[in-house]
Amino acid sequence: PSPVLDLNTFSAMVDVDDESDSELTSGLEEAITDKKHDLSNWSKLYCRTLLKMHKNPLDVNYKIWQKEAIQLLEVVRQKTADCARLAAALALDQPMAPIINDPTATMATSIRVDSKKLSLDSGTPRFGDHKYGKGQSYQVIRDPHLFLDGFKTYCENSYGEAPFLASAQRLLCMAILDDQTRQQFTDELTRHSSSSLTWEECEVAFVDSVLTPTERFNTVARVAEIGRRHKESYRNFALRLQRSVRVYRIDDNNATVLSGIMSSIPSVELNLIKTSIQKTGTSLSEVKLDSICEILTSLSVMEGPDDSLKRPRNLIDDDSDDKSHVPLSKHNNKRQKRPIHRKNDRRSREMKPTGSSSSDATDKTFNCEHH
Repeated sequence: PSPVLDLNTFSAMVDVDDESDSELTSGLEEAITDKKHDLSNWSKLYCRTLLKMHKNPLDVNYKIWQKEAIQLLEVVRQKTADCARLAAALALDQPMAPIINDPTATMATSIRVDSKKLSLDSGTPRFGDHKYGKGQSYQVIRDPHLFLDGFKTYCENSYGEAPFLASAQRLLCMAILDDQTRQQFTDELTRHSSSSLTWEECEVAFVDSVLTPTERFNTVARVAEIGRRHKESYRNFALRLQRSVRVYRIDDNNATVLSGIMSSIPSVELNLIKTSIQKTGTSLSEVKLDSICEILTSLSVMEGPDDSLKRPRNLIDDDSDDKSHVPLSKHNNKRQKRPIHRKNDRRSREMKPTGSSSSDATDKTFNCEHH
């Protein structure tokens, strides 16, 4: 947690009046430059500074304390991020280094690790017009929805989930080929107060920088109209659409997206959704499907369809007793087509006499002629 949240706690613990302005200023400068101070001392001095500024907002030293406090806060943030950076270095097969108390050395280590992480190989998708991909080995995708899905999947598999999320916004910025779009994305990132954004926040900033509101609506509506993917369940389809609605910030009653969703769902399922919504309410009147959230929530708990439950043959366990899954050669197939008669089948013997019975009949006729 940020030390700012602990201001009231430190107000009861710290007696600021016993500390002169010069002592506080020198303590701040020493904490920033001295290698011997640990994280607890840094945090304590930072909270003392905040409390001092809070109680004496009109003091002449306010600007000095503010500057030093900001620098000290950055040192504290660097220290708290050491473990994450070391984990990222290990994921990249870098030698593990001990936690460094020197802020300057910590920042240098961060730069080395980040520079290793921030390299896009030829397999990483790029965003931009297809003209930028001429003569290049990497794939250029213009559709924002397809690009974000492909970019996240590839980077997580390449760098690892934790290292990727730690620098997702910078990696995403590097993948934008157009200078103007990249600048717009950077401007969107600066609007967020947090220095570390989640992947979904990066997606929102990216979508806002490359699409207008109308384009956002049409993009999600097109995804909804396409419907389920091959052998995709209703649940996965609903979860995928819910994510798109969140990232593209679609209003719950947007007519364009509602029309696309309803056109991709069969009438039987729509009636089931109406029934489930009606049961959750208190009225038995006709239900109007005018809420994207209600439709997708009801769809996400539905089973099926049946084709989503069928498994490919190669995923069936090898120890299955059903031998119909074993591929047969052409010779075996021809042999299998021949009629198979059981040994004690009287009908088969009557219809097709054996060679021995025919021979016996001939012998009897021959003997009769002799008698």
